[in-house]
Amino acid sequence: MRDTFIGYYDWTKEEFDELWSKALFVFDTNTLLNIYRYTEGTCEQFLETLEVAKDRIWIPHQVGLEFHRNRRSTIAKQVKAYDDLTVCLDQYCKEFDTALGEYKHHKLIDREKLNGEFRKAADKMKESIRESEKAHPDYTENDPVLEKVSQLFEGRVGGPLLEDKFKKVCAEGKKRYAAKIPPGYKDHKKPEPHCYGDLFIWLAMIAKAEKEKQPIIFVTSDTKEDWWRNDKGKRSPRPDLLQEFREKTEQLCYFYTPKPFITHARSHFNLEAATQDTLKEIKEVREENPWINGMAERGVGSAWRDGAKAGGMMSLRSVSFIENVHPVEISDIKYSRELLGVYNKNIQRVTTDILKKSIDESLAEDTKTLVVNKLQEKLELLCQKKDTLEEECRERWPEYF
Repeated sequence: MRDTFIGYYDWTKEEFDELWSKALFVFDTNTLLNIYRYTEGTCEQFLETLEVAKDRIWIPHQVGLEFHRNRRSTIAKQVKAYDDLTVCLDQYCKEFDTALGEYKHHKLIDREKLNGEFRKAADKMKESIRESEKAHPDYTENDPVLEKVSQLFEGRVGGPLLEDKFKKVCAEGKKRYAAKIPPGYKDHKKPEPHCYGDLFIWLAMIAKAEKEKQPIIFVTSDTKEDWWRNDKGKRSPRPDLLQEFREKTEQLCYFYTPKPFITHARSHFNLEAATQDTLKEIKEVREENPWINGMAERGVGSAWRDGAKAGGMMSLRSVSFIENVHPVEISDIKYSRELLGVYNKNIQRVTTDILKKSIDESLAEDTKTLVVNKLQEKLELLCQKKDTLEEECRERWPEYF
C-alpha cells in the first residue's frame, strides 16, 4: 500500500538516497534568472554545482522560453537600482533642507551645520553607490552567465508543444484550475495562455520521466500553495502532485527550493559545502519571489482591502510589513497605485534612517557601518520590489502610467 500511495508518506533516507542517485534535475525559470541576482561568489558556487551535475540536468521548453524572455528585464532591474538609490538621496536632501527652513530662528539648531553634515553623508553614500555601479558587470556587452547556462543546457531542453497538443493542455488547464487541481491554479488571474505556464512545466516533467524511465528532482523558487503543502510551518511537496507523478510515470518525484537543493547537491557530489553567506543569499534572493506566504494567496487587492476594512491601517504599516510584499496578482488599479505609494513612503523612511544613522555621533563607527549597511540592503530590496510592481502595472494599465 505504501508503494502505491508513496506521495502521502514521509520518505525514508534510503528512498531519498535512491532518488538522488538516479534523478534528473529540473529547474524552473526564476531559479535560473536568480543567477543574475547573486553576488559573484554565490553565482560561482551555484554554477559549479550545475556543472558537476550537467549529465543529469534538464529544463522544459517553457522554462527556456521564459528565461530568454525575462533575462534582459532581470539585468535591467539590477542596473536601475543604482539610479533609484541616488534619486532617493537627492530627494531627501531637498526635503531635509525644506524641513530645516522651518527652524531658521531656532535658538540652538545650526541649520547650515546640519544641512552640511546631511549632504556630506548623502554624497558619501552616492559615491559608494556609483563605485558599485562601475563594478557591475555589463551583461549587454559580455554575458558569461548566459554563455554558461547555454553551455550547460545544450541539448538538454525539452521540445515545444505542437499546436494541437498546446490547445489540449490549455483546455485541460481550464478544467484543472476550475477544480483547483495543482499546479498553476494560483495563476488563474493571469491572461491565457500565460496562466498555464506552471502546468506546461509539470506535464513536460511527467512526459520526460515517463519517456526516460527516470525520477525527477524539481528545483523551484515558487513557494505557492499549488506546489507545496505547509504543515505548521514545515514546507513539503504537495502529496497529490507526487501521487499524480507516480501514477502517470511509475517514477518518484520530489521538490526543493534552491537553498536546500544546493546543500544536498554539493554533499551528494562531494563538493565543498556552500558557505553560510552563500546559503543565506540564495534564501534571501528566493524570498524576493513574488509569492510571499499568505499575502499572495488571496491576491494583493484582497489583502489591501482587508487592511482597509480593519481600520485603514494598511497605509501605516511599517517597513517590516511592506518589504515582505511583492504582488503578482494585481486585480485593481486603485489598490495597486496605493501600494506603490506605500512603497515610496517606506523607501523615503529608510532613506531618512540611513542619513540619520550616518551622522549619528553617539554610535561607534563599526556599529554605525553595520547599521547603515543593513538599512541599505533593505532600501535596495524595497526599490527592486517597487520597480517590479510598477512594471507589472504599466503592462496591465498603460493608460494610467
